[in-house]
Amino acid sequence: MKARAERMMPSRTPHKEQAKRFETFFQSLDKSISVNREWIVIGASYATLHWLEAYFDHQRGLHFAEHVPRDNAMWRLG
Repeated sequence: MKARAERMMPSRTPHKEQAKRFETFFQSLDKSISVNREWIVIGASYATLHWLEAYFDHQRGLHFAEHVPRDNAMWRLG
């Protein structure tokens, strides 16, 4: 079994910058073209993910390398 490499997760600022880039991307697409609608959803999803990561870093000092711990933290918010 291979050891898993740990990597440093970005802090709040890089997450906010990436979220804004994704927002700029998906807002620039022409919604009347059907294939763009799929990219709009993908861009919005990634922007949301980065906003969540920025929130968890700022409010709770948490960083996630995997989906399950992030999902669990999100459930605890509600």
